[in-house]
Amino acid sequence: MKKKKIFISVLLTIVFIVTLLFYSSYTITSKANTGEQKYADTVYIESIDDFKFLSDSRYFDKMFLLRCDIDLSGKEWEPIDAYNMSGTFDGCGHTIKNFVIKSTSNYTGLFSRNSLNIKNLFISDVYVSCEIDGGILAGLNSGSVSNVHISGDLKAENNAGGLIAENYGEVDNCSFEGEVYGRTAGGLIAHNYGSVSNSFSKGRVTGHVIGGLIGSCGLVNNAILSVKDSFAFNDLIQVEISNGAKRAGGLIGVREQGVLVENCFAGNDFPCIAYGDFNGAKELDEQARSVKSNFSVYDFENYWDWDETLNELIQRTIAVSSNMFKVEDNNIYVTSAKAYYKNDETAILKLNVSESRPEIGIDDLQVCENDADVQNNGGEYSLNIGNLKNILVEFKFTYLIRVEINLTNSHQLSLEKDKQFYAPGEDIIFIVKEIKGYKNPMLQAVYIDESVKFTNVTTDKDREIKIQKFKAEIYSETYALNDILYVSVSYEKVNNLWWILLLSIGLPMLTAIVIIIITIKQRKSLKHK
Repeated sequence: MKKKKIFISVLLTIVFIVTLLFYSSYTITSKANTGEQKYADTVYIESIDDFKFLSDSRYFDKMFLLRCDIDLSGKEWEPIDAYNMSGTFDGCGHTIKNFVIKSTSNYTGLFSRNSLNIKNLFISDVYVSCEIDGGILAGLNSGSVSNVHISGDLKAENNAGGLIAENYGEVDNCSFEGEVYGRTAGGLIAHNYGSVSNSFSKGRVTGHVIGGLIGSCGLVNNAILSVKDSFAFNDLIQVEISNGAKRAGGLIGVREQGVLVENCFAGNDFPCIAYGDFNGAKELDEQARSVKSNFSVYDFENYWDWDETLNELIQRTIAVSSNMFKVEDNNIYVTSAKAYYKNDETAILKLNVSESRPEIGIDDLQVCENDADVQNNGGEYSLNIGNLKNILVEFKFTYLIRVEINLTNSHQLSLEKDKQFYAPGEDIIFIVKEIKGYKNPMLQAVYIDESVKFTNVTTDKDREIKIQKFKAEIYSETYALNDILYVSVSYEKVNNLWWILLLSIGLPMLTAIVIIIITIKQRKSLKHK
């Protein structure tokens, strides 16, 4: 019986100790999501496999940057369908070369269908063969294409364009040199329902309805479409095809009424426009093409240059492009810069920041992937183009972090002052208010994107238990615009003293009562015996 009493006493004592430990060590952690969602990352194209991102809907609005030349060495290329993409593919002056496309699809090209903004790209030494519509860049285009230059050969059974088969978008500062064959064929575009400017085609065009630059130009939904400041000096060869009239234009094969043509030129072997009015187009023989004044209406500041040795018009293909950082509906972008430069010309660049985001400031500008010396002249940057094909401009920037505290439940976390923005390197001081039933609020960590933890978080332990201050310095060079700031705070559960008192007094009393009851029962049983 004595052993039984000892066992019960030990058991009750263990329960008492465990209860005390539970109430004294319990902590909670809460997290606040503060700030704004940052812009999606740039996608870098560095291999053939990376091109799959250009048709992935999860990347529909991304900035794609080609980081190197791609040599496919005669391999067959599977066309990319980027029809529902709205981002930008910047070739950064690199070249995709030596590929072959053989297709039976409706649209064939490097892109079967495209709605991206494609720019600063060279394509060379390629061969495309298709049964329906084909263009070396795209079979169907509804995006914008600028500073894209192609050399190669194309053969399509239906519509063939050296750049694009069927265009509904904008084409600017583009060129094609090579051979094109198709039923309706154009040196640059087979069927154009968009706009073309500052572009040219040279080579051979063969087909039934053909144009040195464009096979046919039509209107869509009464839109104002135009062909401006462009030329075509090609050899045109017509092929006899039954059931239809042949048409061959040095510039355009068929021009529908209402299509605007301005400052365009073609050779004099064929009429500039085979079907449609001639307004805006002029024929130039070989001698006239060697006179610069005949092209005086062209933009020699941005798009064109004159080769004094060859006495011919040449296109500027050295582009200055900026990696756009999206800030809500506003952009940081390069301004006061020409679109295109010639070799050894000095580019003058200025950076423009939307006035609606005054918290952003520019630190520095650099030319990526090129060994170019950038001079900062009081906020105006200059660099010598040298022999570069493209300049990708990037810049470091400072910004103020926007901090908004919104903890759920009763976990009250706020700023020391009613301040919305903080500068890089400035202390952000948080106040953690006392929560009933908890004590000793402690800042566990401050994160950006839940992945980068600040290591310089400090706690002011001289404050009262009810209010404590926490400091975190934010460094601009590590993080992008509009970061999400996460603050993790822990609290200790307050020991409820009345429970402790009750347990500390009640358990021994309960133990004593149990022992007394057991003793009385034992004595009664002995008397009966």
